[in-house]
Amino acid sequence: MLVALCLLGLQIIAGLEHTAGGSLYSQASMIATMLTLAILPVFIEACRRARAWGILAALSVSFGCFLAYSLPATIGRTGEVKEVKVQEAKASGEGRKLLELELQRAQARVADAEVDEKRRCSSSPYSDACQANRRTVREREARVTQLRKELGQAPAAKVGDIGSEDLAWAFSLAGIPADAIRKASSMAFALGLDVIIWSLVWLASSDKVSGRRHHVPARLAPTASLAITEENTAISDAEIEELRKLLQVERGPLTNQEIADRLKVSKSESSKRITKMVHAGLVTREKVGRNVAVQLLN
Repeated sequence: MLVALCLLGLQIIAGLEHTAGGSLYSQASMIATMLTLAILPVFIEACRRARAWGILAALSVSFGCFLAYSLPATIGRTGEVKEVKVQEAKASGEGRKLLELELQRAQARVADAEVDEKRRCSSSPYSDACQANRRTVREREARVTQLRKELGQAPAAKVGDIGSEDLAWAFSLAGIPADAIRKASSMAFALGLDVIIWSLVWLASSDKVSGRRHHVPARLAPTASLAITEENTAISDAEIEELRKLLQVERGPLTNQEIADRLKVSKSESSKRITKMVHAGLVTREKVGRNVAVQLLN
C-alpha cells in the first residue's frame, strides 16, 4: 500500500502538470480520477467476495473509463518532456549549422575580394577602384569577425532523447524509428504506472496477502470451537472432500446455512459434516451472532 501511494503521488504530479493553466474543475477532476482509480480495486475485491457480480461489472466498466481519462495525462506529460528535448536539440543544432555555413560563405567572399584587390591595386594602388576593393575586403573581414564571435557565443548543442535514438539504432534492422520508440515508451510508462497502482492496492486488500484466510488466531483454534456442541455422526470421505473443495473455492468464511445451500443438503446434515472436519483439524468455526462462520485452516 505504501508503494502504491508513492506511485499515486507521482501520477498526481503528472496530472497537475498536464492540467496546469486549466480550470479548477479540470485539475480537480484529474486528481479525483487518479484517486478513484487507486481505490476502485478495494471495492472490486469486496464485490467479488460478496459475489455481487453486477456491481463488480459496473465498477470494472468505470475503471476502464477512468483509465481512458487518466492515461492521456501521464502519457502527454512524459511524452511532452521527451519531444521538447528533441525539438530543442534540433533547433540548437540547426542554429549552429547555419552560423557555420554562413561563416564559410563569408570567408569565401573575403578570399574573392582579396584576389580582386591584388589584381586592381598591383598596377595603380591609389586609384579609386583599388580603394573600393580595399573597403570591400575590410567590410567582409568585419563580417567574418562578427560571425566568429556569434558562433563562439552560441550555446552548445543540447542533448536530445539519446535513449530513444540508441534504441532506434539497436532496432535499425526492424525499421523502428526513434519517434515511434518515444511514443511507445511514454505510453508504456503511463499504462504500467496505472496498472501497478491498481494491482498493488488489489493485492493488499486480498486475503492472500492479509492472511485472513490462512492465519488462524488463537480464538479460532479447534479447541475453542469445540464449545459448539453438535452430534458427530460418521460421514463418508467423499462428503468431507466435497465440503473441503467448497471452502477452498471461497476466499472468506461461510455460514452453516450457506454451506447447506451450496451442497444442497439440510442444515443439520451440513452441520454434521462441519463438525467432523473440525475434529479432524481441517476447518475452524466461530459463533458470529446467530450464525457459525466456517473456513479452512490451510
